[in-house]
Amino acid sequence: KIKELDIDNPVLIGPGLGESEETRKFTIKMLKKIKKGSHPCIIDASGFEPLYSKELKIKDLPSKTILTPHLGEFKRIFSEYDLDFDNPISSCEKISNILDGRTLILKGPSTIIMTSNKKMLIANNSKSILATAGSGDVLSGMILGLLSKGYDMDKASIVGVYVHGLISNIYYKKVSKHSMSAIDIINYLPKTLNEIF
Repeated sequence: KIKELDIDNPVLIGPGLGESEETRKFTIKMLKKIKKGSHPCIIDASGFEPLYSKELKIKDLPSKTILTPHLGEFKRIFSEYDLDFDNPISSCEKISNILDGRTLILKGPSTIIMTSNKKMLIANNSKSILATAGSGDVLSGMILGLLSKGYDMDKASIVGVYVHGLISNIYYKKVSKHSMSAIDIINYLPKTLNEIF
């Protein structure tokens, strides 16, 4: 039960949850409980359902939230705003005030990171083989791990996105130029971290 849950660590909400009404209600309760504390939260995948249904707005999310949508999810989250979705950089700039200190990772061929202080970074160090089922879930998990090790929201997002892209480059050079699975990303994470550190 959520009442009994003692949340004192970073939390990831979304991957694998599904789209049922019961799950959406659970997600809303979790986000409200996390908001009362001071711990970071990552929202991905099914975790966006309360934002799609407009039961929650960005301002209702915990202040230390990292949102990790791809462009399709981004369009649904911010559907009521007059944004030019053909120009994601401009769209991110326009919603920077709405985010109010939350971090945004807009995943795509070039991933845009909007930091908590509205600084925009673009990561384009990945190969197209990274566009595989579960890749975004792995990225969210990597960021959760970095938060758990003490990185702040912005640094965890930047390092996570960079390493995620670098994994695809290493795999592309050493294994396959045609395909990579989510489990391959996980398996190559230690080797990639060794190359960085």
